Amino acid sequence: MVKTDEFGPLTPADMVQWLRQEVRDVTKASELRIQEATKFVTDFALGNISEEELLNHKSIYAARWGDETIPGVLSEEGMTNVEIMSRVDATLPRSVQESIRRLENSKTQGRKR
Repeated sequence: MVKTDEFGPLTPADMVQWLRQEVRDVTKASELRIQEATKFVTDFALGNISEEELLNHKSIYAARWGDETIPGVLSEEGMTNVEIMSRVDATLPRSVQESIRRLENSKTQGRKR
């Protein structure tokens, strides 16, 4: 059975459009997060806001953007992409982890053929 979205079968063009939107959204979110965090940290470092105001900004930032940039992972200097993705995947429900394993196994078996 072919997977479809609500409008019918997915096409390569649909997926290219989805990817473009994903890149735009992720890029814009990163830009906004960095601008916001830089502003309140700079203001605190320059003595323009108090520690109480800083904590208020951090609280708003966490509420707005979430506590973790990468779900389930605080990346450390030198971590590889594989290590980060393994930690991310470990936070997912078991059913999703199993789907990932099946997908990865099918890719490696496809290369052996």
